[in-house]
Amino acid sequence: MTRDPNIGQGNGLWGLSEIVRTNKGRLNIVSGGSSLYFDGVETKTFPKIPSNWNKPGAVIDFQINTNRPVDVSAALGGEQYQHINLRMEALETETGEHLIKVQDVAHGTATRRSGERVRNLVLNTFAEGASRVILEFSGIGMISSSFADELIGKLVAHFGFSLFCQKVMIRQVNPTIQALIDHSVAQRMSSTLASKGLLSSDEPKPPEE
Repeated sequence: MTRDPNIGQGNGLWGLSEIVRTNKGRLNIVSGGSSLYFDGVETKTFPKIPSNWNKPGAVIDFQINTNRPVDVSAALGGEQYQHINLRMEALETETGEHLIKVQDVAHGTATRRSGERVRNLVLNTFAEGASRVILEFSGIGMISSSFADELIGKLVAHFGFSLFCQKVMIRQVNPTIQALIDHSVAQRMSSTLASKGLLSSDEPKPPEE
């Protein structure tokens, strides 16, 4: 159905008609002064029907029987159907990275709870297939040291410093926020190394709540 494979894969109307056929539902397509009717078995065309030429367009109307399950994979040719993750699509950039604007998802930037919320979002984004996440701090003038530790410090501890640098990019931070992040990462790394016996335990610890 798609004239240009660079635009789409042609699974739109064809896929819908196959689902209707499998389900023995009904599909009616009206465009201009013509109509096509398909009931899963028989196809009928109506070349001349009353239409409003002042408002041209197309209508696609379909009904399926809810008491008849549909195997979408079989209807689309036997290939495993890939569900579209709209949340991941909304975060994905043109270069394939996933952009999280901290201001849009954090309920404030002063508490550990809000930092944990953003950190969990980052981890879930990776769990759902992201290879790199961009944390954008545009519009944020200040964060607390607890927020910085809960979000960035614990992500560094989770991935390790080298892997964190490969997987997470931090951008659009002002000098004050950058200093707080650097300090929280240094404290968190010191605490992690000390817990593993690789550093003296009297090094500074991450900030308390």
